[in-house]
Amino acid sequence: MTFANYKVQHGGCWTKLRRQVYAILAPELHIQMYCTFYTSDRDYKAGPFTSPRTWITLEKEIIWDFPSYFLEWNHPDVPKPLKYLESGHGLWGDFGSAPAQLMLDYLSTPVNQLLARVFYLDYWGLIHILRAGDRRIGQRRLRAFAEQLSPTEPAMKVIRRRFSRRNEVRIHV
Repeated sequence: MTFANYKVQHGGCWTKLRRQVYAILAPELHIQMYCTFYTSDRDYKAGPFTSPRTWITLEKEIIWDFPSYFLEWNHPDVPKPLKYLESGHGLWGDFGSAPAQLMLDYLSTPVNQLLARVFYLDYWGLIHILRAGDRRIGQRRLRAFAEQLSPTEPAMKVIRRRFSRRNEVRIHV
């Protein structure tokens, strides 16, 4: 079940936040972002819990899935693996979910600081994906950024797709 009026820090909803992020992404990439909540009424220590799930697709392929890609039993080698769905990773009080807060921080960063700023709360590579798809970042700066990334990072899929799309446009023009 998707909650369209899920509140994030700026007082808006997930749909508004997603629209703001889509405005800075290169449209030819066909990046889509989704958010849904799973709730359980089972009695686990403190009672029921709600766990948000946020995922990003690149031309219908899921390239980033929070929290499932980052749970300790799935991928213990991520910088900060999550131990439990119930551990509170998803909600930061009045600030919304961790991915939503990171997106807000990214959107509020001046363009000239996007590649230099360190987002300390991004343990899972979301900001790299936003940087890779951000149409405000030029090809030269994007190539320099790509040299810092591991070839297996999801952001590299976005960068490779972005450069391949750019070359296709040049050929067809």
